[in-house]
Parts: sequence; structure tokens; C-alpha cells
Amino acid sequence: MDLNIQQAGGNITEFRNRNKIIILVVEDDEVSYILIREILNSMGMTTVRATSKDEVLKLVNTKNDFRLIVMDVFLNGSDNGYAIANELSDRKVDLPIMIVSAFTTSVYLPERRILNNIKEVMDKPFDISNFKELLLKTLKVK
Repeated sequence: MDLNIQQAGGNITEFRNRNKIIILVVEDDEVSYILIREILNSMGMTTVRATSKDEVLKLVNTKNDFRLIVMDVFLNGSDNGYAIANELSDRKVDLPIMIVSAFTTSVYLPERRILNNIKEVMDKPFDISNFKELLLKTLKVK
């Protein structure tokens, strides 16, 4: 199942299934999002998409059952995945974050204080089996 912010409308209760793992995917590139969505759906997971900081904050504030955020670093406009992670940390949102980006070198790593929510970092392009393995490790699912 795939939802976006408009479909979620701040409330995805009707789509909840206790057996499903719901992943918030923060990705503005359509092709990258479709690839990640298809991988997660093939693993039996549900995705909700956000493309901006405002959408992320709206979705996490609705107390949805997200188990993980998979997030790009550079989004359209001035939104930045590390800044979003920092804001989530400041708001005491306790969700693990997996960064998936073409820009993951140490040059782009932010200050240490936000890395507590960022559990894993993966480069694009990525190997699908490695992505799945890292995702399950981040979720602590065997």
C-alpha cells in the first residue's frame, strides 16, 4: 500500500493494519521514490510519502504508526534531510532514520547531536539486497 500526504490527510487510521510496518519515505525524486516504494511493498511494508519538511512534521505529529523514516538528504527548495532529522530530534520524535542519498560522504555529515536518530546511511545508487538488509537491521527485524 502506498499513501501520500494528501491521501493520508493527517490521519491514516483507516489504512492501519497491525501486521504491517509503515515506513515514512521522505523523497522528492519520483523515480527514487517509486523504487523505494516497490522494494518496501515487496517486503510487505506500507509506505507514506512526504516530499518536504512541512509534510514530514505534519505526518509525524498525527501520531501515525511509523516504524522508520527513510530519507533523502537534499530535497527541493531549502529542505534538507539532516535539518529535518535535527528538528525531529528537537521535538523529541523518537523514530529511527535511515538516510539514503547520493550525498553521504563525511563532507555532508552534520553535527554529532542529531546522529542519535540517524541509525544508518546508505549511498545511492544502492544494491537492493543491501538496502533490504540495512532496512531490516535498522528496524531490528530478522
